[in-house]
Amino acid sequence: MATHTKARRAKKIFYRRQPKPEWVRKEVIRLKALMPEAGCRAIANTFNRRFAQSKTMTVSKTFVNETVFTSWLFKFSLWLIGIRHQLIEKSCPWQNGKIERFFGTLKEKLDQWQVGSREQLNGALVQFRFWYNHIRPHQNLYGKTPAEVWSGIDVFTKKPKKEYWFEAWDGLLTGFYLKL
Repeated sequence: MATHTKARRAKKIFYRRQPKPEWVRKEVIRLKALMPEAGCRAIANTFNRRFAQSKTMTVSKTFVNETVFTSWLFKFSLWLIGIRHQLIEKSCPWQNGKIERFFGTLKEKLDQWQVGSREQLNGALVQFRFWYNHIRPHQNLYGKTPAEVWSGIDVFTKKPKKEYWFEAWDGLLTGFYLKL
């Protein structure tokens, strides 16, 4: 029995992903700069179509995403505008609950609403962001909106100067905007 277990362990081979050459990282960043509207999958497909045969090199959309967001150019740009980049461990979305909650709410609302064009979607996303941050009270923020918490405003102790009814996306996004 012990011999059988040793043989099974010996058959287990763990392959470790070799790091991509530097030229691959630079090319992925260059492609993203050339195609800013393209997503990670489109960048990976473009790269793979160009280099799979000639250089026997391919990348996944995950690699593209990682490369774009960990590049020197990206980090420097964030530093210039005063933003600190926070990373989570791979495959651990629970470590990034705020953005996962945002995407969950966005998907829930988008599933109920018809988007006609890219221009309509861009305008709608501005409305959604405003609703999400300034209108919608959040349970984990004790009934405050993210904007109120960010600003240090307590609507429960300070009377609003004005209040406005907000409605967008054919009534899917509603609530009161309190001007303090």
